[in-house]
Amino acid sequence: VGAPRSGTTWLQRMLLSDDRVCGGQESHFFYTFGPVLRDFDDQFQQDRQIGLPSYWKRAELVEELQRLWLRTVEPVIRLDASILVEKSPSHALAVPQIAQVLPKSRFIHLIRDSRAVVASLLAAAREPWGSDWAPSTAKEAALEWCRYVREARDAGRQLAADRYLELHYEDLKSDSVAQISRVFSFIGLDVVEGAIQ
Repeated sequence: VGAPRSGTTWLQRMLLSDDRVCGGQESHFFYTFGPVLRDFDDQFQQDRQIGLPSYWKRAELVEELQRLWLRTVEPVIRLDASILVEKSPSHALAVPQIAQVLPKSRFIHLIRDSRAVVASLLAAAREPWGSDWAPSTAKEAALEWCRYVREARDAGRQLAADRYLELHYEDLKSDSVAQISRVFSFIGLDVVEGAIQ
């Protein structure tokens, strides 16, 4: 996870270069379905039951989301891979919901210098492929960076240490071997330095 334009695609591609790792395009699955769990909890707390709590038990809803998640990622799962990497920057805003639906999930939070992210977002906003989602002012871009980083960090603090790793883009760029070694160790895969290089 990470703010858009933080290098998450770069990190994903490095991980996918290992045969034991599989993954695909951004799913935005939890950006779409995470609010279902948030709304469920909000509606459950009300005096009068409305919405999904009137029809579902929470555990059953979580199981249904797990099944839907597996159906979603099934096309990219390879039997020779032991790790699935899903890279959707928007998932930085849904870490608690992901942690509930996928209790064995781990989170790599890639943080890039806010100034670089703002510049990259503004550049994306000027391109046809980014004009419909990237902020068009420096203030909006900075606020977006702040929101993504704050929400992912706050959620990461609630997780066990073996489920959340914070990684800085600049460290990954300047000391790639050591940082990628940290990542592989975090996801439970042994890798030799030569392969990382």
